[in-house]
Amino acid sequence: MANAQPRSPIDIAANAPMPRTLEGVLGEFDSIMKKLQIAISEESRLLKDGKLLEAAELSPEKTALAMQYLQYHEWLMQKRDDLQKFAPDRLHQLRIRHELFKAELQVNLAVLSTAREVSDSIIRKVSQSVHGPSTHTYGGTGHVQTSAPIREGLAIDKNL
Repeated sequence: MANAQPRSPIDIAANAPMPRTLEGVLGEFDSIMKKLQIAISEESRLLKDGKLLEAAELSPEKTALAMQYLQYHEWLMQKRDDLQKFAPDRLHQLRIRHELFKAELQVNLAVLSTAREVSDSIIRKVSQSVHGPSTHTYGGTGHVQTSAPIREGLAIDKNL
């Protein structure tokens, strides 16, 4: 296996083993939430600074962390009765942290929405300037020529 291709963060996250102890699961979930919160904060900062390409580079890491977060969250939701019984204080701390995380996530979604609206507006303005109103010229007969305007394509990458 000398020619094994490097795995993406998404592949690694999807196949990551779960810790075997309750405290291990809670600790790992908390760690994933912190890392995801840092990635989201950095993405928001970059978007606010207009650094769209740099923000997009965070996507693979953010996606991998989000997948891990969902995996752990689903498991914890299935075990919430046991958690309430055996680790009520830890569960309470985790819920408080989770509420703070959700608030930051809402801010990030608002920043993403604003960045998308701004970029869509820029794209519309560029398109209008490229395909703006056709100019009318007078031909040799003194009448407005009715030739079709020349249209050129405009490619847009909306992956951001």
